[in-house]
Amino acid sequence: MRSEQGRAEPEYLKAGYVSEQLASKGEEHLHQRLGPALVSALLAGAFVTFGALLSVLLSAGMQTEGVRLLIQGLAFAVGYYFVALSGVALFTEANVSLPDVLLQCHKRPAHLTRFWSLTFLFNFGGAFLVGWMVHLAQNYSPDVQAVLREIVETKMAYQERGGVGAWFAVVLSAMLANWMVGLAFFFATMAQLDL
Repeated sequence: MRSEQGRAEPEYLKAGYVSEQLASKGEEHLHQRLGPALVSALLAGAFVTFGALLSVLLSAGMQTEGVRLLIQGLAFAVGYYFVALSGVALFTEANVSLPDVLLQCHKRPAHLTRFWSLTFLFNFGGAFLVGWMVHLAQNYSPDVQAVLREIVETKMAYQERGGVGAWFAVVLSAMLANWMVGLAFFFATMAQLDL
């Protein structure tokens, strides 16, 4: 698109506008009745688990580490796309939208804390439920089990180190991962175009 002066107009949404949109979406989540809000959070956990399962299944048997990690990352993102497209409540997304709600809509922090807590618990519940159902219903090949074992061992490496330093490393790692998902959510919203 061109403006009246002949310059190309930006094809993205400005950060301030995105912040308002995130606050609006956060408000919608906060005003949901309890039942739909819990189902929304449960579905978000399930979608992310399906993305994780897809990343394991697609990368099984790959020998080249770089390609395997790329496939795992892209496949895992499918679960996040499900979350973004369906509008369900994901805890990491709430970490971006709810501060905007707090700053722009002046909601009580206790109301936000309740939503955050329930979203976290039901995201975990959805992930656990899907993982349990997959465990009961499927019997995967040794290649798939090897990939899963490697991922779990990598995640549990902090436990082997032990101590306060390892605990802080886990917390920092989780914060950075949460930050990256939040940025992805923010920039995905920013990239939406009015065509």
